[in-house]
Amino acid sequence: MVIPIGGGGLPAMAGPFPAELDHRFRQLKLCFYAMVFGPMGMLVGSILAPDVCGGVGNWIMTVLNLLLNVLIGIFLLRQDAQIGKAYNCLMTTICSRCDGQCQGDTQCLFPWIFCNILTVFFFLISLFRSNLFGSLSVLVHGPWETALTGFAIPLNFVCTWVTYLAQGVGAWVGYQSYKHIRDGGVTVTQGEWAGSGGYPAARDRALEAPRQGGGTGGVSSNFQAFQGAGTRLGER
Repeated sequence: MVIPIGGGGLPAMAGPFPAELDHRFRQLKLCFYAMVFGPMGMLVGSILAPDVCGGVGNWIMTVLNLLLNVLIGIFLLRQDAQIGKAYNCLMTTICSRCDGQCQGDTQCLFPWIFCNILTVFFFLISLFRSNLFGSLSVLVHGPWETALTGFAIPLNFVCTWVTYLAQGVGAWVGYQSYKHIRDGGVTVTQGEWAGSGGYPAARDRALEAPRQGGGTGGVSSNFQAFQGAGTRLGER
């Protein structure tokens, strides 16, 4: 299992969020928690009022669509104390083969943006054939069969919108963070940018490699660009 990384030809990034983007990191974390706990409220509503809220089967399909976004969010926000525990759990279990393939942090910004926008887009397309407007009609006009139904319907409605709004806002915040880093709005230090001379480990290995031929490692004064025998034009 490999978490998608990279920016589709856009400038690559690596390393944790810089200090200048701490506020964006907190905003992304709030969106992530809304994406995690919102579906839990939707599940309660689906269990208590399955006829109106779509039932557990509909909830499972919704969660499957959100699963990739949540996984990317765990990699993106792995520097957080609580989310980092989920990251460590993944890296020691089902994602153990991903170790070294995805560095997480800002490297996952573009996948986070793209997948959240895609999920919200398909949600808006399917909105008119879903039970969400039906639950709103029952919520406004009633009557409710039981008190539990009166609790489940607004809970499902609110949690559904919170979940998808969190994805939309999360995509926007992620884009603002991506744009800020891309445009050079942060202090560049070794390890923050994958495009500033390669990954840090690769640069270190290149700097620490023993020089061949002694001296300063420059081009030898005896170097000749072209050597060997050849045939001049007109000669046979």
